[in-house]
Amino acid sequence: MPLAKALEFVLMDIYLNLANMKYIINIFFTIMLTVMTVNVLISQKLNLKDYKWNNRVVLVMANEVNLKYSQQVKEITNESIQNLLERQIILIEIQNNSYSIFDPKSGEIGERNWKPTEDIFEKYLDKKDDFRFVLLGLDGGVKVDNTEVVTTKELFRKIDSMPMRRAEMRDR
Repeated sequence: MPLAKALEFVLMDIYLNLANMKYIINIFFTIMLTVMTVNVLISQKLNLKDYKWNNRVVLVMANEVNLKYSQQVKEITNESIQNLLERQIILIEIQNNSYSIFDPKSGEIGERNWKPTEDIFEKYLDKKDDFRFVLLGLDGGVKVDNTEVVTTKELFRKIDSMPMRRAEMRDR
C-alpha cells in the first residue's frame, strides 16, 4: 500500500507541475502577442512612397490646430468626393508629429485615427511656420508648397494643368 500512495503522490505532483506549466505557457504567449501587437502599431509609420503613382497627396501640416489648418482641412473635406476621386487626391493631416489620412474612396470624414510620425513632419514643416500646404504629384514630387490656404479651385487648376492629368482627361 505505501507504494501506491507514493505513486499517487508522484502522479499528483506531475499533474500539478503540468498545470502550472500550462499556466506559465499561457502567460508567455499572452505577453508575446501583446509585444508583437505593440510593435506592429509602432511600426505603422507613414511612408509617402506607398502613394507614388497611385495618388496625388495633399499634406496639410501645423504644429498645432490653427485657423489656416482648420480652413484648409474644411476646404478639402467639403469638396465633392467625385472631384477628389477623379484627381486621385488623398489628404494627409499632420500635426504635432501625428498624422491622419482622409481617403475619399472610403468616404470617412468623421473621426480620424492619429498615428505618430516625425520624419515627414520635420521634412516638410519648418519650425518657424505655423501652417504648410504641400501637394505631391503622382511621381512623388512637390508640385505646390504654400504657407497659405489653397482653395480647391486653385488646387484643381494646378492638378488639371499637369501633363499626367491632361493625359488622364484626354483618355477618358
